Amino acid sequence: MQKAQDQMLLDLINSFLVAFGFIAGMMIILMLGLAYQDLRTSESFATTGIILVRSVFAGLLAMIPNILPCIAVLGSMGLAGMTIEIGSMMTASVALGIAVDDTLHLLVEYRRGLARFVGDKQAALRHALTHVGRAISCTTLAVCAGLLVVGAGALQNQAEFGMLGAATLAIAWLVDVTVTPALCLKLIDEA
Repeated sequence: MQKAQDQMLLDLINSFLVAFGFIAGMMIILMLGLAYQDLRTSESFATTGIILVRSVFAGLLAMIPNILPCIAVLGSMGLAGMTIEIGSMMTASVALGIAVDDTLHLLVEYRRGLARFVGDKQAALRHALTHVGRAISCTTLAVCAGLLVVGAGALQNQAEFGMLGAATLAIAWLVDVTVTPALCLKLIDEA
């Protein structure tokens, strides 16, 4: 039984890493797609290369808000001396999925705002947070409430999953409304 649990935990870790790599690739493709207009209007190979490198770097930067909640919760568990088990590793995968969704919504709406407000980053960011901020907050609140119900259960693994899941998603929301806007203002467009 112990061998089966150890193998399952190892497989969850591997699947998390594969998902992270796949999502990072998709973020890069998203950034390339958002830079499509720049690519179409560039006339030189050097400018095209700069746009491509900038888009790849921006895609990698966009992964920061997605991985921070997992690092925070799993790192806190490690510092507290808690063991990482199947439930806690599943939490990381669920949090990654929801954090990516929120980050994508913010980034796409931010880029739309940049086009609408002709490069005004502050106005574009206000536009993004106004249009998707409520949806991100409601989604996080609803899923956290559901996970807290699971966390109140009698089965230890399920209770751990529920409590850690709610904490991770709350941190993911906090990161998405603070770190993602900061990245938009300072790094992503300059990358």
